[in-house]
Amino acid sequence: MIDASLGFADQILELFVEGAKTALDAIDQAVRDRDLASLERSVHTLKSSAAQVGAMALSAQAERQELLLRAGAPAQAN
Repeated sequence: MIDASLGFADQILELFVEGAKTALDAIDQAVRDRDLASLERSVHTLKSSAAQVGAMALSAQAERQELLLRAGAPAQAN
C-alpha cells in the first residue's frame, strides 16, 4: 500500500512539474507579447496548480501577481 501511494504521489508531482513548465513558458511568451489577458490566465493556472500540490509559497506569489494584473498594475519580480 505504501509503494502504491508513493507511486501516486510521484505521478501527481510529475504532472505538476509538466504543467508548471507549460504555465511558465506561457507566462514568458505573454510577457514577450505584452498580452496581459494571457499573462493573467497563465499566472492563475500556475497559482491553482501550485496550491493543489501544496506549494503554497509559489501559489501565494502567483496570487499576488494575479491580483496586480487584475488591478491593471504590471507584474513585479518580487
